[in-house]
Amino acid sequence: MVAGVLHPSNLLLHQIRFQSPHTAEDWHSRRFLRKTEEMGLARNGIGLRNVISRHLARESNVSPLPYLPRPWASKSSVSYFSSSNSTHSDSVEKGPDDLIASLRADLKNSMKIKDLTQRDVIKSLLGDLQNSEHNKNRQTHEKVVNSAIKKRLEAAKISLESNPPRLELNKQNLQEVEILKKYLTFFSSSQSAQDSNQEALTKAVNDSIQQLGLSPDATQQERQNSLGKLIKSVKDKVDSNFDSKDIANAVRKALGLC
Repeated sequence: MVAGVLHPSNLLLHQIRFQSPHTAEDWHSRRFLRKTEEMGLARNGIGLRNVISRHLARESNVSPLPYLPRPWASKSSVSYFSSSNSTHSDSVEKGPDDLIASLRADLKNSMKIKDLTQRDVIKSLLGDLQNSEHNKNRQTHEKVVNSAIKKRLEAAKISLESNPPRLELNKQNLQEVEILKKYLTFFSSSQSAQDSNQEALTKAVNDSIQQLGLSPDATQQERQNSLGKLIKSVKDKVDSNFDSKDIANAVRKALGLC
């Protein structure tokens, strides 16, 4: 390359870094910026330079610039939207190993066929999984998927009970539930395992009631006053993957407050 002449990748990088995607005049700038966003790549100099170099080299029939690694990128910063050939962060509590790979593949396919509903659901689920990584009480992948399903079922119920009923929103939420349900097949939890979890929760509730010394003849006001202490005690006894709402409901049921 002639000295003093910018490689097309560097020139394009300069345009993208200093122009808004909404005002950039160069068609390639907008196109490759969208491409990097689809691939979930951070807009930092080296990462953006590498991907632009590879794609623009194919378009312009030039040799790409040498690949520059990003030595400061830690495992925890690896994006769930990155290439399907990459491995997601080891710091995330793993479910089935191929769940994330399947989500990435489905995301790519939904973008290809322009299935906006599936695309948005998968992006949302990947975001929930990534957020779970940074939470103090990390959830398993199965718990995250179930939580996403539960949230949409509640939204579907609310939309149906509204006045007037929002049928279109109800239909959309139920459609998203069906998309999410197929990812439950990646988990091996059986009905017996769920029954075992329920038994563990019931035992924790009964033990907490005994430890607190709450009499079966306690008044409703006494039971109501002990509700918070019991819920906290049960949370300390059971696995962190139990949903707080399920724990509270189990305690209320045991106290006859439902």
